[in-house]
Amino acid sequence: MPRRKRKARRILQPRPDKFAYGFVLRYDDLQFHDSAFKHGISEFDIRHAYENSIALFVLDQESHEVKILIIGPDSAGNLLEIIVLEKEDQSFLVIHSMKIRKSMMPLIERST
Repeated sequence: MPRRKRKARRILQPRPDKFAYGFVLRYDDLQFHDSAFKHGISEFDIRHAYENSIALFVLDQESHEVKILIIGPDSAGNLLEIIVLEKEDQSFLVIHSMKIRKSMMPLIERST
């Protein structure tokens, strides 16, 4: 009995007319204090949680620099709590980051 021939795989080539070419230019004003890494969270995960935040809360408006609590997922989807200071030049200084505590969960439920 003769062997069956396999069909040749067709490799799909991208068609230039189907794609819109462009780029995104993003300036980042996020700075890090040494205390931001105290709990072992990487800069990459902090940035991911900051850019994909699900909740923001202003903690202290009375002081010279405003403190903001940011809750967002790291690159693996685990929620982080991040505290940043908004400086006078509109940049942010990350001073705290850690895995979210159970006491913070009601904040998320109220904000959604």
